[in-house]
Amino acid sequence: MAVPRGSWPLIIAIPEALSDKLGPEGARALADLLNNATVQTRGDVIEIAANRFERAPAEETSCFGLGLAEDFAALRAQMHAIERRLLRLMFVLWITQIAAQAAILFAFFRP
Repeated sequence: MAVPRGSWPLIIAIPEALSDKLGPEGARALADLLNNATVQTRGDVIEIAANRFERAPAEETSCFGLGLAEDFAALRAQMHAIERRLLRLMFVLWITQIAAQAAILFAFFRP
């Protein structure tokens, strides 16, 4: 099994004493074995990290799902109540402004 393209060999040189014992083909085979094992382990670690990265946000937000829906419903109800109060206050303000303008016009054009 060869080292995949795009990655560099991790074992650059086998020590001379080990190379003498194994021979040139054995040293090359050992280097290939270690390189392939390292590359495969690196790929496994990346795959596990990617799976955890994809799964973690879903797990974290799933526990908040029910609480958020209830909180948003309560927030909507509060906003609706505030909107009703503001609308009532706006009508009171408009009516008082119209009354004040009518009084000013009546006082101004009075003979």
